[in-house]
Amino acid sequence: MTKSGLLLGVQMSASSQVIIQGMCAQFTIDANTTFNSFGIVGYAEGNITVKQAYIIFNITAVTVNYLGVVGNISSSSKQSSFQDLFLQQQLQYTSGGSNSALVGYLYAQASTLYNIQLNNSLQNGTGVYGGFIALSKSDVQIKDSVANNSIIVSTGNTGAITGQSVINQRVQNIIIANCFINSSQYVGSVLGYSDSDITIQNGDLLNSTLISSQNLGGYIGIIQIGRQVQVFNANSSNMIIVSVTACSAGTIIGLSNANDSVSGSYTKNINISNLNGGAGSGSIIAYSVVNASVVDCHSENILLNSTTRGTGGIIGWSNILIVVDCSVINTQIESSLAAGGISGFQNNKATIISCYSDYNSIYSIAYAGGIIGNANITLTQIRNTSSVNCNVTSTSSVAGGIFGISSSVIMDSCFVNYLSTISGAQSGGMIGITVNSEGSIIIQNVTVQNINLHCLNGNSVGSIIGIVYLDTVINRANIYNVTIFSTLATGAGGVVGYSLANVQMINCAVNNLNINSTAAGSGGIIGYSNITSIVNCSVTNSVINSTSSSGGIMGYQIANTTIIDSQTLIQNASVKNVSLSSVTTNYCGGFVGYYVSSIHDLSIKGSTISFVAITSKALQAGIVVGKSLLTAYSVTNSGSDGVNTINNVVQANCDNFIFTSNVKGC
Repeated sequence: MTKSGLLLGVQMSASSQVIIQGMCAQFTIDANTTFNSFGIVGYAEGNITVKQAYIIFNITAVTVNYLGVVGNISSSSKQSSFQDLFLQQQLQYTSGGSNSALVGYLYAQASTLYNIQLNNSLQNGTGVYGGFIALSKSDVQIKDSVANNSIIVSTGNTGAITGQSVINQRVQNIIIANCFINSSQYVGSVLGYSDSDITIQNGDLLNSTLISSQNLGGYIGIIQIGRQVQVFNANSSNMIIVSVTACSAGTIIGLSNANDSVSGSYTKNINISNLNGGAGSGSIIAYSVVNASVVDCHSENILLNSTTRGTGGIIGWSNILIVVDCSVINTQIESSLAAGGISGFQNNKATIISCYSDYNSIYSIAYAGGIIGNANITLTQIRNTSSVNCNVTSTSSVAGGIFGISSSVIMDSCFVNYLSTISGAQSGGMIGITVNSEGSIIIQNVTVQNINLHCLNGNSVGSIIGIVYLDTVINRANIYNVTIFSTLATGAGGVVGYSLANVQMINCAVNNLNINSTAAGSGGIIGYSNITSIVNCSVTNSVINSTSSSGGIMGYQIANTTIIDSQTLIQNASVKNVSLSSVTTNYCGGFVGYYVSSIHDLSIKGSTISFVAITSKALQAGIVVGKSLLTAYSVTNSGSDGVNTINNVVQANCDNFIFTSNVKGC
């Protein structure tokens, strides 16, 4: 049956108009036949209007193409309009496609759909399917409509509203509830596949399950290159989203090759599973290839379980990203590579402003962060952002309270509280590791408190940064109640664990720090240091233990023969109420445990040590420096700005010798 209709088979004239109003009908067809362009109207070339109708289809056939209330509307139609419709469809077939409850193939120049109610729909077949529109090449506006209790099983691009669109769509005030969609192609409850600009405003997606072997999103499955996507106030709750092959899965958008803007969206009680590889899983956007802006979006009680890379509480994988005023709460995020409370993997520039990640569990084999897992990119700017009550685990690699791994960063006014990290390598209260590339790290006005950092092996643990490969400035950092436990990690510090670059630390206060390291190099400010400037910093009420090279300020200064005209500066520093010990070997000092370099000056000016206990298991404990290789030692006790004060120091104590010099043990 070709171009056949129950009322009208073919509307031949492009200048004619068909109006169907007030229809109440139920049709049941069970035939071993083929339908092409079939419906109440089979094929329309002119303008068509259907309104105030109640229509039920029950069709079983062999092959069905272009089926709906109107099967096929051609490009010669200037306007199609559908309003105040109640639809129900039971459709089963073995081959064909582009079928829908309303329009199978929509090619009119412009189309409007108002107050469409699709209830109790069943589609079991092949090809492209959409609850309202299967395949759209029309400029479409859909408003004030509902798709409820639909079951859709298909092999093509599939949506509860539209299966596939190549011309602009605007969707407003939409509800999709109690739906089950399973397809081997792209799936989205509003739109499965989009090669068009799309705007969605005011949506609710409820109590539904989406399954696909391709990219899928709660609202949009995939968007192609060169398009614009705007989503406002699109909410989701009680959802299950499953990608069964190597693809992307997200609650709002699956895979986007377009410019994306999502704002005012809330997602709650969502279970997203991304199986068998691929990249990108997120509670808002799974994978953004171009630009993504996410503003005022909030996710709560989300389970993101991915065997792939790039999994985030807001976005899984992105290129250029802006995230503002967003939150992720009570969420479990698991990924094989790059998991983050806000973003999993950043491939280019990122800006994160006024966001928070609270009560989240974040796990990855490699690169886990309370905010971003992997930010190995050009530049990340992050401010007024916090990570609170999060557990961050990276079993073989890096974990951090804000970033797992980062390149160039500007961080301002960020906060980490009640953090627990477990890492196989580097671990940091804010950044696990900064990688060796162009750029620098600037961190200011930050607070870290009530955190536990546990490094299983590898090296480097720090309350702010685990290991530094980029020139770094840390200004006004407050660190309280930090416990660092390191088994094989060389370099544990109250601010930085291990530095291989030039690091400046200014106005940093460390209070109630407890370092328990079974490796070498632990310091109240920095564990292992290259060229370092430490000004106006303090360490109080702390316990610092390592196998060797423990210092109240610096544990171990690395010998570096490539930087000649440089010095390590400690100025206006304070070490008070601190217990220092090297529990198995040598080198323990009130300021510096072991100063290795013989070519860099060490300058300590205007600094204070008081109420400090210093113990070295073997040799070389000093009130100021445990051991130094400098032939001309340059610790000064004179000058208007260089007076060092030593008060009430429990003697520097070794098992074999006691050194009482105010400068160094050896």
